[in-house]
Amino acid sequence: MAIQTLATLTQQDRCDVRLCGARAWYRVVIPQTLDDLLFCAHHFREHESQITEQALIVYDESGPLYADRQWADGWQETYYRGKPILDS
Repeated sequence: MAIQTLATLTQQDRCDVRLCGARAWYRVVIPQTLDDLLFCAHHFREHESQITEQALIVYDESGPLYADRQWADGWQETYYRGKPILDS
């Protein structure tokens, strides 16, 4: 199965949780509709277990939040059905 890379999230992308409005760091693709939902770091962490169980793909672009950590440079992680996809 080929996995299509979606556009990188920008500062204009906002969390889809009602009344939140914080910057989105996670893009979640829902298998039933193939629509995507955007989550801020707070709401993703709050619901992470439910999201990763039900999502088809999770794009994690939260690396800039951890810029002071050595491993964060260029951080982006993608999950397919709850398992990380490693870029080669």
